[in-house]
Amino acid sequence: MDIFSMLQNMDPETLQKGIKQATEFLATPEGQSAAKMLSEGKMPDGGAMPEELKSVAESVRNNEKARDALGEYLKKQGKSR
Repeated sequence: MDIFSMLQNMDPETLQKGIKQATEFLATPEGQSAAKMLSEGKMPDGGAMPEELKSVAESVRNNEKARDALGEYLKKQGKSR
């Protein structure tokens, strides 16, 4: 299953809760540090990023539909605050 199909089939309430939690975490210094490490291909604990996580990130990056879907979910989440 590709990432776009996974997002389409995910329960919207569960996805919204996950986005909300991620957004709140990213607003903290710990979250910003973790995001920086992930963007550098490292896990927040300093270990190597698992291939599965790299694969998901690549899938989103290379799939315009998945990026658009995530963008729409993030916009909706921002409006519900």
